[in-house]
Amino acid sequence: MICMLFCRFPTADKAPKMGKLDESSISQVNKTVQRQSEMDENFSSLLYETLRILRSQIAEGTAGCGVHHIFKNETLKEISTRIPRTKEELLEIN
Repeated sequence: MICMLFCRFPTADKAPKMGKLDESSISQVNKTVQRQSEMDENFSSLLYETLRILRSQIAEGTAGCGVHHIFKNETLKEISTRIPRTKEELLEIN
């Protein structure tokens, strides 16, 4: 199976801004997270596997570079779960 993934990050002014959470919105956020659909989980899994393949291809083409020099598995999992929409959101991931 071949899977192509293209990531385009909008500029910070074009990306929707997240507002600050107040105490009353926390329960709504928790309900939203709990309702994550099976489709979202499948997409996250597919994205994770695609990122792992891409990481391997980059490492193979770079002398002396192991896959974990690019991103750890935990980082790829967080990227595939959070799905950052801007460079700034990507940089927030450790």
